[in-house]
Parts: sequence; C-alpha cells; structure tokens
Amino acid sequence: MLKSVAGRQVPFTPQQFPIRLSRRVGLRTMPSIGAKKAVACPSGEQFVNGGFETGNFTGWTLSDPMDWECTSAYQGQGPSEGKYHARSVSLEEVTATLEQDFAIPIPVECFKDTSIFSVDTQWYQLYPPPPSLSIWQVEILYTDDTSTVLNLFADQKNVYVTHDLKALLESGKTVKGIRVTVKRATGEYAGYYIDRCICSI
Repeated sequence: MLKSVAGRQVPFTPQQFPIRLSRRVGLRTMPSIGAKKAVACPSGEQFVNGGFETGNFTGWTLSDPMDWECTSAYQGQGPSEGKYHARSVSLEEVTATLEQDFAIPIPVECFKDTSIFSVDTQWYQLYPPPPSLSIWQVEILYTDDTSTVLNLFADQKNVYVTHDLKALLESGKTVKGIRVTVKRATGEYAGYYIDRCICSI
C-alpha cells in the first residue's frame, strides 16, 4: 500500500501509523453493566379471604376438606375479628395444612415500614402429649421452595395472638404465600384456630 508523504508515494503499513481510538467512543450507547433492575411491587391487600368472612375457604388450598372448617364459634372460642375464623378438625396423626399463594409473588424489598404482614392464631390443649409429637406452625413460603417457620406452641393458650410475619422475612427472597400446619399426636385433645391474615403492601 502506498501513501503520499510530502508529495512522494512511499510504502505504507498499518504498523507505521497506528490508529488511536478515543476511550470515550461508544460509551453513551453501551448498556450499564451490573445495573440493578427495578423491582415490580404489587399494591394493596394480597390475601384473598384472609379473614374467612366468606364463611368458606375461597382463596385457600386445604390438605383435605375434612381437615378444616370455617366456624363462627366453637366451645366459646370466637373469631379474632368479624364473624368467622378457620378451625382445624383433623384427626390424630394426620398432618393438616391450610395454604395460600399470592397472585403475584412479592420481593422482600417491597415490604416497607407501612406494610403489614401478619396472622392471628389461637390454640388450647386439654390432654397434652409430649410437645415433640405435635405440630402447630405457620410458614412464610418463598419462590425458591424454602420457608421461614414460626412455631406457635410458645403462644399463650385460649387467646388470639397476632404474629408479625414481616419481622421474619429473609432478605433477598421473594414471598410466595403462607402455610399453616397442624398435626395432632395420639391422645391429644386440642383446638387450633387462625384468623385475620393480612398482607398489605
């Protein structure tokens, strides 16, 4: 290749005339590497029929219809709020679950100071077996198939207790829903209730 230098044609190779590119070329159009995507947060109440005020289990998934009932009162145990609550009527040695998945999974960072994520539970036990043989718990379910488990046997008996589930959330995860589990041991006579489930973003 020839190049004109001072009016003369001289041989030319790229090595003799290296091209210098500005570091600024193209930076304005390059995508930002590692940029954090905006989180899509739902708004309003996420539970369907969280207080069971339909008088049935609309919005909920039951392990078996024979394991649970919606009732206004049973042996003097009334709802935490409203007219109805859910009561476990499962048999001994049966693991009964009551579960609800939210319509839109909720990233934990969507929960703000003004958000509410809670459930009310109550229990009593007249003929107690060893505690290790029974299960009474609520789980926060995540989309990665893990959960945060809250053991409810520490609650005072015969009164409704409000549990703040927001305080138990695991950072970086996405909430799918909740699950309540009851398992009665052989010889156990007990009552298990849940009411006023709230997830307000």
